[in-house]
Amino acid sequence: MSRAPRTLASIGIVGITQVFTIILYQVVMVLLARALTPNDFGTYALCLVFINLATTTSMFGLDAAVIYRQSAVEEAFRTAATMRTAFAVVAATLFFLLSAPLARFLESDELIWAFRVASLTFVVSAIGFESSTRLSKSLRFRSLSITKITYQVVWSASALALAYLGWHFWSMLYAYFIGTAAMLLALWHFQPWKIRFEINSGVARELLRYGVFSMGSAILAFLVWNMDKIVIERYLDTSLLGIYWIAFTYGIVSPSIFTNVVNSVMFPTLSGLQDDKEALKIRYSLTLKYLAYVSIPIGVGLAATSNTFVTALFGSEWKQAAIPLSVFSIVGILSCLNSPAVNIFLSTGRARTMFAISLVVTVPFLMLAIPSVVYGGMTGMALLFLAMMIAVFFWGYSKVAGILSFQRIAELSMLAKPAISSLIMACVCLLLAGFFGTSLLSLVLQVAFGVAAYVACMTALTRNQFIREAKELVNGMLGKT
Repeated sequence: MSRAPRTLASIGIVGITQVFTIILYQVVMVLLARALTPNDFGTYALCLVFINLATTTSMFGLDAAVIYRQSAVEEAFRTAATMRTAFAVVAATLFFLLSAPLARFLESDELIWAFRVASLTFVVSAIGFESSTRLSKSLRFRSLSITKITYQVVWSASALALAYLGWHFWSMLYAYFIGTAAMLLALWHFQPWKIRFEINSGVARELLRYGVFSMGSAILAFLVWNMDKIVIERYLDTSLLGIYWIAFTYGIVSPSIFTNVVNSVMFPTLSGLQDDKEALKIRYSLTLKYLAYVSIPIGVGLAATSNTFVTALFGSEWKQAAIPLSVFSIVGILSCLNSPAVNIFLSTGRARTMFAISLVVTVPFLMLAIPSVVYGGMTGMALLFLAMMIAVFFWGYSKVAGILSFQRIAELSMLAKPAISSLIMACVCLLLAGFFGTSLLSLVLQVAFGVAAYVACMTALTRNQFIREAKELVNGMLGKT
């Protein structure tokens, strides 16, 4: 199989997995929201902030560095796995020792042991590094997909069982640990890990030179995507943090349903084409177009139905999430459409460029985070995210246009048709909401008629090309000619 069909088939495999896991996750989150309180969700969100911090810093960009590398690959795997494990042990130890001071800073004593339990997941994740990276580099996405499904299914079952047994926020935290352990076992099933610790100093320096900018970008991304939770906890309260986290999670995750697909499939694929500018351009354009077809209608539709969505599924206790959810839905679209640019930067060895963009937008974001929450609450923070993502998307797109030598306006025009169709779909949803209110029936009708309106508009605007491309994409994913 040539690289292009193989890539498309890989996207299909991972895409189907992603759709399944996100649908399962969203259903489980609705059930958990009915069983737990906003305060429970806020506490769990704080634990995830520090889990993400330790994971990001201990990764040190080693996964991207190994996937990008084309020489001395075996030595790179062994060296990177050793360093990744060592970094994780250090991070877990520091986090365990700092649990009490961090909990006191956040004015929540119950977080002390929550943070200590969370520190155990750092090492568990690290020892799966070599297996998961080998699977990615060899394009074995079917196996990776099964490991991700394993985590989501185990996490979902564990969280629901513990929540209904009265374990409060601990239900989600213990489920995270159990799910991570299950995913590790699945990884070892597909790619057994031989316990060996070895560091080649020359290879290590090369990996760190590449990884330092990738990690720098990851740390900046962490600050942007996680520090808002700490600010809201400090200047609002834990219950509002839980409500905010629901808005943030659904708003970002739903439009970005295929972002993880792009990141996990396209980067290893593009790394093998790093010197072929024309091939990179074709894949970038194709990826951006297909992501636009999916992310724009989902994001715009969620923004239009946010009030009905929150009230019908979560209940009146969560109604304050509606407005920030509508804003985060647009942020999710921009985040999704930016992911192809990130993969171009990494696959062409321009991690430094990605870091520079991240740095420039992160500094003002962090400076404005506290004023945004103090004067605008949850919605103020959501609007700050929107402003940042607009800057990131257009700046990143402009840089990619320079790298791949294409016309900026002509390439960007492919977003116009899904945007117009999505706005018409939104009008249909708002009209139905005016007639049927915020009931579950209203939500079902809005989704059904909204999707129909979007497909009809896209079909008309593209003169049936949308339908033909959809069929070709599905056939490619399923391995049909």
